Amino acid sequence: MTPRLPALVLQSAAICLIAACFPFSAGERHLDGPYTLYATDIAEQMELDYAIGHGAFVERVPPTVFAAGWNARYVIVKRHPNGDRARTEFYILDRSKDGPLVDPGVSVTGPLTAAEFESRRRQLGVDSALSFRVVLSELE
Repeated sequence: MTPRLPALVLQSAAICLIAACFPFSAGERHLDGPYTLYATDIAEQMELDYAIGHGAFVERVPPTVFAAGWNARYVIVKRHPNGDRARTEFYILDRSKDGPLVDPGVSVTGPLTAAEFESRRRQLGVDSALSFRVVLSELE
């Protein structure tokens, strides 16, 4: 007669095996409210996302985002498009215009050059004290 494992032990083993087949994110950094820096598989996929719950995200700024700052009204980010560290683009997200079902074209301004970013920042009234307080040095 062979010993039988309790069903709970078998279920736990199955869950662990399934979880091992589905890797978790390469990185996640909560910013404020629904805004998160998130990368699915590798760090170079880091993007600004709007978290809609249950581990689901909606992209607001595509990879590779490496710096972000925020206040009650705006989120600002810097990214290297497609991981090209020779190029840097800037984005401004107006939180008052954003929501889980909002097209990013409504709430996000960018890509912008450094000069365009500073000009647009002044036009929108984005506080000059708002800085990039999260910088992912491994992606910078």
